[in-house]
Formats: sequence, C-alpha cells, structure tokens
Amino acid sequence: MKRWSVAFLALLLCVVCLQGCLPNNTGSAQSSGTTTTPTAPPEYPVSVEGITFTQAPARVVVMTPAIADAVKDLGFTAKVCGMPDDCITEDWHNVTELGDRYTLNLERLVALRPDLILTQSPTTELTAWATENKVPLLCLAAPTDKSSLQTFYTAIATALCGKESGPPLANNLTLQVQNALSQTSIVLPVTEEPLKVLYMAEKEAVATGDTVWQYVWDALGWENTAVSGENWQIPEDMEEPDVVFCPADMVKAAEKTWRHADVLPLDVNLALHSGYTLSETAELMAKTLYPDAFKSEEITASTSASATTSTTTTTTAE
Repeated sequence: MKRWSVAFLALLLCVVCLQGCLPNNTGSAQSSGTTTTPTAPPEYPVSVEGITFTQAPARVVVMTPAIADAVKDLGFTAKVCGMPDDCITEDWHNVTELGDRYTLNLERLVALRPDLILTQSPTTELTAWATENKVPLLCLAAPTDKSSLQTFYTAIATALCGKESGPPLANNLTLQVQNALSQTSIVLPVTEEPLKVLYMAEKEAVATGDTVWQYVWDALGWENTAVSGENWQIPEDMEEPDVVFCPADMVKAAEKTWRHADVLPLDVNLALHSGYTLSETAELMAKTLYPDAFKSEEITASTSASATTSTTTTTTAE
C-alpha cells in the first residue's frame, strides 16, 4: 500500500512540473500583438485646391516655366510628359513639346493622355479642353512671399505624391531657397535707401507686386517700383527705378525709357522660374550689381578654407 502511495505522489509531481513547462499561449498572443508594425497612413485620397486625387498622377503636363522649375526641384521630372516649348531646358528629356502655351498643339496634348495639368493662368481653350476630356486642371497662384512660396510647392508635391510625403518635400525646398536668398542678402552692401529695381520680361510687361519677384526683392532688401501693379501691367504711379533687368534684346529700348537707370541684361529663361533657380538668379543679379562685394566674400571663403586645410595638416603632422 505504501508503494502505491509513493508512486501516486511521484506521478502527481510530474504532472505539475509538465504544466509549468508548457508555453503560455495567452502570453504569446499578447507579446505578438505588441510587435506588429502599424499600418502607415494612406497618401490618397487628398484634396488640393478643390481637386480630389484618389491616386498619384503618372502623366503630368506642365504649362509654365515656374511650375516646371518647381516640379524638377521637388523630384518629379519622371512624371512630366509634356510642356510648352518655352518651358523645356536641358534638364528635361523625352518630354513632348506642345508649342506656344497660348496656342497649344491640341493633337499632341490628346495623344499624351495626361491625368493632370499644372498651370498658373489657363487659357479659355485649355480650360474647355480639360473640362471636355475630364482632365484635372490644377491652377496655382504665383507666390509673392515665403508663405505663399511654400503653399505653391506644397500644392504641387501633395498632388504628385500624397498628403504625407508631399509637405516635407515642399518645406525642404522652401528652406533651400530661403537660405540661399539669405546668404546673398548678407553680402550686399548697406545703403541709406533701398535699391529701386524693376524687371521687364517683355515690352510693357513688368514684375508687379503679385509675382514671385516681389518675394525676391523683399528678401534682398530691394524695392520693387512696380509693386502697385497687377498681372505684369506697368502701374501708372511707378517710380523711376535705379536698376532695370530685362532680356538682352530689350536693353536699348529700356535705356530710352529709363534714362537714369542702369539697364542690365537678364536671361528670360532664368527670370521666369520659381524653384531653386530663383535664388540662383537673385545671386546672379546681385553679383552683376556688386561684383566687388562678392569678390571679397569669395576671398574670405577661400582664405577660411586654406586656414582649415593648414590647421588640419599641422595637426596631422604633430
């Protein structure tokens, strides 16, 4: 009898030990649940300027140099399938030329089958075509300050890559342009009165206060003499400028109109852009006006670089 009692107790002890060694299914399920990767928020649908996008556009037509420049700097050149002739530079490849933006080649436009058109001031013909063919026509206002420049970039980036990925790209480009303009403004000499400037893109077409050049002049501390005008129209109360920038073939005519101003040539292909080219053009203008100031800056930068190299060499030798 004692032997059976001992055997029974030994069997009971084994069962208890085995239960303690078995995996805890409830605990495993809880642990597995805490390590699950959360699902990323969806990029689409997203609404931009009243247009709802359910997916990323893949075939985009760009209608102005300003938008083309921004699209390039935001990293979306591969999406662009067509643009007017005056938008195409060496940066664009395999893009269909659509002729003059005011008299588009509609046959080529139809053949492209775009799923988005980016523009700033659409013609009646383009608006009618987009409506008839149910192609979204995203019309963007020209930026005039840092805030509206970021809005401009954000609208493009959000439409092309979504509500989560777009804004950071726009913010990054805005900061790049802003920082570059700040670096240029630091080098400029301090004057008692702000420099009065005017940019003429075409005959009787000047950069008014509702254009991106208002942002540039403000960033550089210059005064736009056409600030009171709208839509590139010369305002009646415009003051005499100190400096006029214009395409090379317009210099003589501008000199006759503005006899007391310095008239300097500016490539129109640069002046109509709104991406990083904007800050590069501003620097070019400043260097043309104040070459000595920038020479001093270059000498200082070169000296600093030499000093750094020298210090590094000495430290290494020691």
